[in-house]
Amino acid sequence: MSSLGWNLLLLALCIAVSFLLSGLETGVMGLNRLRLRHLVREGDPAARRLQRYLQEPERFLLTILAGNALCNAAALLLVVFLLRRLSEAPWVWLGGLVAAAFGLFAFGDLLPKMLFRLNPTRTALWGARWFGLVRWMLTPAVAVATSLADLLLLVTGGRRFTGRVLTSREDLLHVIQEVGTALTADEKSMIDRVLRLQHTTVGGETAPMRAVQTLREDLTVGEALAIARRSEQDRYPVRDAETGRISGHVPIQELLYAGAEERDRPVGELQHPVVWLRETDLMETALQQFRRTGQRLAVVTDAANQEVGILSLEDILEHIFGRLEI
Repeated sequence: MSSLGWNLLLLALCIAVSFLLSGLETGVMGLNRLRLRHLVREGDPAARRLQRYLQEPERFLLTILAGNALCNAAALLLVVFLLRRLSEAPWVWLGGLVAAAFGLFAFGDLLPKMLFRLNPTRTALWGARWFGLVRWMLTPAVAVATSLADLLLLVTGGRRFTGRVLTSREDLLHVIQEVGTALTADEKSMIDRVLRLQHTTVGGETAPMRAVQTLREDLTVGEALAIARRSEQDRYPVRDAETGRISGHVPIQELLYAGAEERDRPVGELQHPVVWLRETDLMETALQQFRRTGQRLAVVTDAANQEVGILSLEDILEHIFGRLEI
């Protein structure tokens, strides 16, 4: 093979390696980790290999970084060498360099990222079969990059990466928004709402007290049932007969399943405790309170400790999952 043929072969090899590394960089971001673990348990060799690489994320990313940098630099040098052999005309040089830059970007960066994003799990497993060879070839470059990174950490006082890719909910939310094909729109919306619970206050989901049907604690079960027939609530706050403040709540089931001998029983004897929340409390706090107490209805108060509305556990679940039409 002539020297021109070898140069073209090396150029194609550089673009191929850049294609692989750029694709893997995108593929692992959208990788289905549950599917990967399932394949590992089944003994899939490519899945086991990829799992080992992901257990060393620092070396994995350094290999991609160093490999892409070296391949792109080598490809440009080869293009310059080929152009020099072809012609000395400035317009040939300019056109050739522009075409080479476009080709490297299109085939070594843009195209692989688009392809790997379409099916990240399958393509990442395919790329893992070749990544070991590339990593072995780039061992000296990765060692140099690692030494430079350690020196930079020493100078700046930083800390080595410990394996946690996501350090906050904001990081996770950003990754979810970036990975467009791994999750459906409904799944991304649901996860987004869960992560934003720590920023959403209960005041926005509270049913105002003026729209809530309440019961006095001295009403009988029969009287309460008559009121419940005209309402669509499934839980009724119970007010203290003397103070007028809410003292508990009665689920509609308690009224419906009350026997005939209990129709004259005061509602106050059937009431359950309520959770008390401020309208400035976070939805995440409300959910924790419901879990801790086992109750399913909360009374929301304002800064003056006045009752402004109610919030149920179902309201929080509807906020997360959306309204379910059955």
